[in-house]
Amino acid sequence: MKTHRSLLRGMAIAVAFATLVGCAAEPPPEIAKAVAISLMDTSWKLTQLGDEVVSTPPGAREINLVLQARNQRVTGFAGCNLMMGSYVLKGSEIKFDQMGSTRMACEGRMDIEQRYLAMFAGARRWEITAMNFRLLDATGKTIATFEAQPAIQDSP
Repeated sequence: MKTHRSLLRGMAIAVAFATLVGCAAEPPPEIAKAVAISLMDTSWKLTQLGDEVVSTPPGAREINLVLQARNQRVTGFAGCNLMMGSYVLKGSEIKFDQMGSTRMACEGRMDIEQRYLAMFAGARRWEITAMNFRLLDATGKTIATFEAQPAIQDSP
């Protein structure tokens, strides 16, 4: 009987210890994800362009960008075409240069693509809040808002 009680007490202590260690070891997933978001090498989906909320039609590809840390290149999809260019960061300042795209025509998204590509010329600053990345103009007005997407793997 005494051995049985000692065994139960030992098991209770082990369970309590494992619970405490498990709770202390990892923050909730949404907190861990928000802390881990990086400006660079993250796929950012466009959610707002100026004052317009941007939605992706069913079956269409999302408008996005990735700021590559390795070579200071920006790549992504502009609505109809692949886009590319370079960027320079200096603290919270950002400048895009040599922006271009492939030249495929498509129905229904050329207008937003043209406005999206033109937006980069006015970007002067950036900021990240939670899971959102915002580009701001020289006056501090938000000109584009993006949402972090699942991590991408860059091939060597």
